Amino acid sequence: MKPLKLGMSPTRNRRLNEVLGLTMVVSAGLLLLALASYTPSDPSLNTIGGYTAGRQAHNWTGVLGAWISDLLLQVIGIAAFVLPLMMLRLGLCWMWSRAAGSALAKNLGLAVWIAFAPAMFALLPGHLHWRGALPIEGVLGRLVADSLIALLNFPGACIVIGLMVAVALYLSSTFTFNTSRQWFALRFAFLDNLRDRWNARRHSRNLIPPRLTS
Repeated sequence: MKPLKLGMSPTRNRRLNEVLGLTMVVSAGLLLLALASYTPSDPSLNTIGGYTAGRQAHNWTGVLGAWISDLLLQVIGIAAFVLPLMMLRLGLCWMWSRAAGSALAKNLGLAVWIAFAPAMFALLPGHLHWRGALPIEGVLGRLVADSLIALLNFPGACIVIGLMVAVALYLSSTFTFNTSRQWFALRFAFLDNLRDRWNARRHSRNLIPPRLTS
């Protein structure tokens, strides 16, 4: 009997795919709630908040959600909100027994996103904070942004970071130039019809002989 290998693509067992997909979707929802309800005074790696007073965490997913959200927001900032979205998409693909795409491309895109998306928020003017406590770029974003600015200056850093974020979105999504062409062709088919009618009208005018004047 061959061992069961779990990857980005669903298995041949539809019931197993539905269970794993549902688990992934629920996990994505819990992670999204944990990030959205982050409270600086909750128990975390650098604060115990109201824990010593016997009060529960304000986070909607409890103490565990408070710890996880604090860790993610401190490291990569608000770029962490993409993680539950990717988990949700993967879970839905498993529930529908559909392939989620190349595992290598998705993992590489996620790694590039984690490395450069926080730096993108670090380039924004002002020092913005999530819930008035944590910088939106996180520690990683500040380090990457400052390093690239030191090497390439601000304009060069913006170009490199913007390019890498675009690459991350390209790799981690199903977007391709072929599918985009098909999407535009389907949504804006009326433009092609108008162009064909205009060309046909011009062609018919050219075929009509000029009137003779007396």
